Amino acid sequence: MPEDGLSSAIHASTSGTITAIGMEVVAHASGLPDLCATLIPDGKDEWIPRIGMDFHAATGADIRFALRMAGVVGLGGAVFPSDMKLRAGKHKIKSLVLNGAECEPSSPATIC
Repeated sequence: MPEDGLSSAIHASTSGTITAIGMEVVAHASGLPDLCATLIPDGKDEWIPRIGMDFHAATGADIRFALRMAGVVGLGGAVFPSDMKLRAGKHKIKSLVLNGAECEPSSPATIC
């Protein structure tokens, strides 16, 4: 769960055990390390239950919370949480478009 306004949830691509959290070189042009979680897969490939949302009936706060918990962030370099870009007073959510093409290995939320 995200801890503060500038954090985001992260999700693993499979089930297993986190054995370390530390600095590792990541897939970025800089070649610099970043904070990573080391996951040892358990071979079960279990998922958490998926909960859908009727976005037509949802409030702006509901949509922002869902984006936050899903770990949706920008990939422009700053990895800025998308829910922050849609906070009340800045924008009114009329449409929600998600680019499903942005994914591993360039996602900063990728488990290293």
